[in-house]
Amino acid sequence: MRLSPRLVPGWPKLAWVATFTKGAGTIEVLHGPMVETAEDWCVEAVWAGEFAAGDFDRTDLVFGTGVRCRGDQVVFVSPGHVFDRLWYCLHAGSWYVSNSLAALLACSKIRLLAGYPYYARDIQTIANGLEDYVRSIPTESTSVSIAYYENVVYDGKKMREYPKPALTPPFREFSDYQRFLFETAESIAANYSSPARKHKIVPLASISSGYDSPACAIIARHAGCRMTVSFRQSTSLWRGSDSGESIARHLKMACKTYDTTAKMYPNEEAIWAAEGRAGVVNYTQFDFPEPLCLFFTGWHGDSMWGVDEQRAARPFVRSSTGPLGLCEFRLFRGFFHCVVPFWGIGRADELKALSLSAEMKPWRIRPGHDRPIPRRIIEEAGVPREVFGRRKKNTSHDAPFLWPYSPGAKERFAQYLSTHGVSPPPAPLVTVMRALARVGQSFSDNVLRTLGVHCGLGRGVAPKARSMIFPWANSELEAIYEEALKQVVGKMPAHSHTPPDEPMSPRKRLKPRCVPAWPKLAWVATFAEGSGTIEVLHGPMVETAEDWCAEAVWAGEFAAGDFDRTDLVFGTGIRRRGDRVIFVSSGTLFDRLCYCCHSGYWYVSNSLPALLAVANLDLRPDYPGYTADVQTVTRGLGGYARPIPTQSTDVNVLYFNNLEYSGQGLNEVDKADVAPHFTTFKQYRDFLIDTAKRLGANLRSPARAHGVVPLASISSGYDSTASSFIARYAGCNQTVTITQATSLWRGSDSGEPIARHLGMGCKGYPRTAKEFPDEAAVWAAEGRPGILNWAQYEYPGPVCLFFTGWHGEKVWDRVDHDHPDPFVRRDTGSLGFCEFRLLRGAIQCVVPFWGFRRSAELKAITLSQEMDLWKTFLDYDKPIARRILEDAGVPRGAFAVRKKNTSHEAAFLWPYSPESQASFRCYLRSRGARALSPFAVSFIRCLANFEILLQMNVLGKLGLKRRVRPWRKARSQSLLFQWANAELKERYAASLRSAGITA
Repeated sequence: MRLSPRLVPGWPKLAWVATFTKGAGTIEVLHGPMVETAEDWCVEAVWAGEFAAGDFDRTDLVFGTGVRCRGDQVVFVSPGHVFDRLWYCLHAGSWYVSNSLAALLACSKIRLLAGYPYYARDIQTIANGLEDYVRSIPTESTSVSIAYYENVVYDGKKMREYPKPALTPPFREFSDYQRFLFETAESIAANYSSPARKHKIVPLASISSGYDSPACAIIARHAGCRMTVSFRQSTSLWRGSDSGESIARHLKMACKTYDTTAKMYPNEEAIWAAEGRAGVVNYTQFDFPEPLCLFFTGWHGDSMWGVDEQRAARPFVRSSTGPLGLCEFRLFRGFFHCVVPFWGIGRADELKALSLSAEMKPWRIRPGHDRPIPRRIIEEAGVPREVFGRRKKNTSHDAPFLWPYSPGAKERFAQYLSTHGVSPPPAPLVTVMRALARVGQSFSDNVLRTLGVHCGLGRGVAPKARSMIFPWANSELEAIYEEALKQVVGKMPAHSHTPPDEPMSPRKRLKPRCVPAWPKLAWVATFAEGSGTIEVLHGPMVETAEDWCAEAVWAGEFAAGDFDRTDLVFGTGIRRRGDRVIFVSSGTLFDRLCYCCHSGYWYVSNSLPALLAVANLDLRPDYPGYTADVQTVTRGLGGYARPIPTQSTDVNVLYFNNLEYSGQGLNEVDKADVAPHFTTFKQYRDFLIDTAKRLGANLRSPARAHGVVPLASISSGYDSTASSFIARYAGCNQTVTITQATSLWRGSDSGEPIARHLGMGCKGYPRTAKEFPDEAAVWAAEGRPGILNWAQYEYPGPVCLFFTGWHGEKVWDRVDHDHPDPFVRRDTGSLGFCEFRLLRGAIQCVVPFWGFRRSAELKAITLSQEMDLWKTFLDYDKPIARRILEDAGVPRGAFAVRKKNTSHEAAFLWPYSPESQASFRCYLRSRGARALSPFAVSFIRCLANFEILLQMNVLGKLGLKRRVRPWRKARSQSLLFQWANAELKERYAASLRSAGITA
């Protein structure tokens, strides 16, 4: 491996991005003007060791980040604390690693999701420690991984995280620890003052009236530091000044003091970009020495030097994220954050024992705020006992109202909100809201908390804007990085790298392998990056050929396998075309593909739990947003959340479009648009009938290994009835219907009379039942039971092609109720069918999706004079569907008299079948959540059903939209998705084990 550094003069002083393709021998490093470079390393760091040797990868006493080549490996080094990090991702065949998220985004051309509300919360999970933080965040294209404290190593094939070396000596008594601190400070001083450095570094320390930072300032003196900075005021109302100026005088160190708050802050976007909160924005006022600064702080002293024994067991766990907000800002201002309490953190248990030892008893004097180790350091340095550590104080700038402070930043944030469909409050209202939030927080911190009441007043202010401040701030920094890049490179050279000794486009081949006990239609494809072989594990009814695998029916010849060249495809599949492999999704929004890159391998599947089983991944039980994320598909192809977080990496979902693999990463590609243009009703009807006939020929093809039998759903409305008539041309003569409507007085929704008019058989089913077969598969799709009653249907044949009328309200409705984008919907429709159908061997064929990208033309036909005879001019009016049915001989009064609903949507989310309920209770208990008794479940379900009927049939008609649903706040309501997918994952994994296949 070799490094190829390249200066970007307009970048922040200490920023860098490394980029390379798999197998490449050259790592290109774009960097700011103060990054140190050598033949085998690039670094923006200070460490305890000789600078010229460049061994910053062989110590945990490193502050800053860097890149180190060691033979055939490259080590990307993170800081020796958790207030800074590395970012890395694989995108479009190239790896990107950086000490700045915004820089990585600018170089990789990927974007954060403006509508993803959990960025700040995900990042702040680092307070849970190294074992429990969220290790990746989603973007529009892929997930970006985060590495705290551990190093990231690339060996030419895979990227892995490794622990830092632990070289700290044991601490048996105070003198051992004190000697270690002072010797480390002296070693750091020799490093930053090395004549081999190109850029001068000046030390600076923060100081306050407490314990931690004064002790650290004393240690910093041994590193040559003589200057300190301090805040005058404390956030607490009656705890006085927190200035460390008097302590600095005792230590014979200079001290410059600053106000805790200001009206504006330089480079404040860089603070917001770190974690979406303002905690250390007041640090932007400090005058950091030029050109570079080594900044000593005492953060984490509460964990390392306090007397709480529980913290010793998990030394990386914190009550807050501390100064994490400095990690982007410091790159601009040119300083290295040296967090002294992290020195020797691997010996936290010994330090805790030392704090509680008899030796330290003279310095244990203040219960509740007692830190004997720093007290002894400070007192032995000559600082009187009464001068410091008297009361715990706070100078952070954290506030419940998250909004920029500087006028320019306020204006740009308001523009960002407007661009993304959020109306920003006027400037005067922002001032009032901030003042109210500050009063509420002050009252909460200084009064309620003292009384033992923990209530974050003001946290609900502007919730939508709160969640968008992180992506806004990163977009601001991203623009800075991109503008500087334009002055240096025309396009990223990393994309021109060719892996050595590998052909650019090796011919791909499929290697299918049946797993007999898997659901009939499930499949998972897996392959290493750059590999020519795609292994496909599949269920027993998946069709396989030399160049393709498919569980689908499409409008084309079956034997040709051209399902990748049409949007009239229902089901999913894999198609090899020379040096490319296309993973084909269904031509609807009610099915999807899932894919991810994990441990150097790609996984693609038509089932999330199957992918989890094969990739050995687990969903996060602490993540409450799965259902909300999945349901964003209602926003259309440009607005849905693509990543599904797991405990290791993100799994991406893809609707409607296809994925293409050509040897380097997966790329999303548009489906072919094969529908003709429509100017008359006859043209559209002929297209529907011709499509049905072609689908019929495909499903009856003698080349199929498994028979496919058609079935249609039917109701008393427009959409499914018109779709059933069209299905007749595919050879369908059997229908199913739900007999009752959800609405109280709208009567039966059975389509049986219409089926008789059409000469089709019909079997009716009740809307509700006491239990449903395979119901976990319905919950696993989106965490709600919308089409659970479909689990009762008897699906014919080895495989069934199931015609439905979902999406008719988008393409056939006369009244413009919805967004003009044909992909945008009011609800997720029959998405809940996508996992269940694989078990039962059903392929959903959604008739209104045929040619639906011509929705503007269909709307013009609907509104034309040609269709006046079939218009009712009521709110429930679909002339195209009505004309199809009336031309088929169905009397006008026999259908679509009133709009009805048969979905199984419920206000209280809980499984129905006794076996599923018992399994869900066990899952809840294993996650520490409350598991309700069967009686409690029945009682709450009755209340919830009454509430939903009251809202739909009475309150909603009166214009009263407010809903009271206290049961929806229960943690169990957000765990159904995880439980159901864990259930199915175990089924898939057990089948793999019984087949002797190792995941």
